[in-house]
Amino acid sequence: MVLLDMISAKAATAEGLFEPIPRDSLPSLADLDPGAFLPGVAGPAASADHLVLLYAPDRVSPAPTSWRDLWREENRRRVAFAGVPDLTGVALVLIANRLAGQDDYRLGVDKGIALVGDLAPNVLSFDPKPDAYAFIVNGTAALGLGWNGRAQLYARQSPGRIASLVPAEGSVTIKHSINLVQGAPQREAARLFIDYALGAQAQGAVADRLFLSPMNRRAEVAEATRDRVVRPGQTADWLPVDWLEVAPLRERIHEAWRRGVIARG
Repeated sequence: MVLLDMISAKAATAEGLFEPIPRDSLPSLADLDPGAFLPGVAGPAASADHLVLLYAPDRVSPAPTSWRDLWREENRRRVAFAGVPDLTGVALVLIANRLAGQDDYRLGVDKGIALVGDLAPNVLSFDPKPDAYAFIVNGTAALGLGWNGRAQLYARQSPGRIASLVPAEGSVTIKHSINLVQGAPQREAARLFIDYALGAQAQGAVADRLFLSPMNRRAEVAEATRDRVVRPGQTADWLPVDWLEVAPLRERIHEAWRRGVIARG
């Protein structure tokens, strides 16, 4: 079996790499949120994550409250994140598009590209190694972008060195699909594992330990974790993104990124 973001899972499904998992084929599937099943993707979503603004509490005070804080003059060469084609960079383009007044990315992302181009002088690295989280923990950068699950893990491992938040304008979510590889030599064992991974107990454990939002509606999340994953109703005013619609736009975004963002860094 394999875990992939929904865009990659859809492409792999189209190439015939995965065996479809019908909704009635495993007991745990009945307990999943309806949003776990996406057209053209062989396997259901096992978890969800969301984009967050990363910052160093000892070097950014007061804490940022808006995505626009990344553009502030005092943050020149203090920002790090993985740029396009990484989904972090794509997500920022979509958010910037909304900040610039264009909610519907299907109508174009030129406004988002232009706004991220304005951010370029503040960016220390669009491709930080090992990652933006480590850059902030070790003091190389002060601000960045990342995904909530990893941000929460780093914060737990390095208390006081890194923090994260969802800015006032909201965020975007992305789902991770669990899939059965076509022709898997241990097919039945893989199916058993997938059923277990989608079950309430495992889903609750993943939320508590990896801070990924569960897709099983019966999963019990520890009280200390509830404020660190997406909560019901929290995403109502966030930017709705259908990543399967974004997939055909990625090459166009990549080209625009090279011309309108990297060139301005």
